Amino acid sequence: MQSNIIQDLLNAAPLFSDPASTSRPSELPTVCAQDADVSLSEQVAAQGLDCDLETFRDDLQKALELVIRLYGGLDEARITPAKNRVEIASLFDEPLPEAPQPMEAILREVENNIFANSTLYLSPRFFGYINSGGNQASVLGELTGIAREPFGP
Repeated sequence: MQSNIIQDLLNAAPLFSDPASTSRPSELPTVCAQDADVSLSEQVAAQGLDCDLETFRDDLQKALELVIRLYGGLDEARITPAKNRVEIASLFDEPLPEAPQPMEAILREVENNIFANSTLYLSPRFFGYINSGGNQASVLGELTGIAREPFGP
């Protein structure tokens, strides 16, 4: 049985290429966009989905600040979303981007559209039926675990 998972990223490059691009097929796209105005064909690099370490550090810092804001507001935050499910679904009713997006914009969408409209099971004021894994120790464990092995232990 043949897998539909792309084993070789070089074979995946045409899937992400601009057909009008003159880029070589041996180049790979990157999703680490520093400038939203840069076209996909200009961002083609042999790194695949990874950024340089400085950009990765900056993106991790931005994600960390997002999580800190989430935890910092738990005592005052509404436990259930104020919007109904149709309103929440409409936030995501748009075409997928055709070009890489800056991580800052992605994290802003996570904060405004996902965190702001999620049931906060991790809140100390949530007394529901689901045990929270959202304590700070589990967040750190997930981060270090996924960095080591993206497919789990």
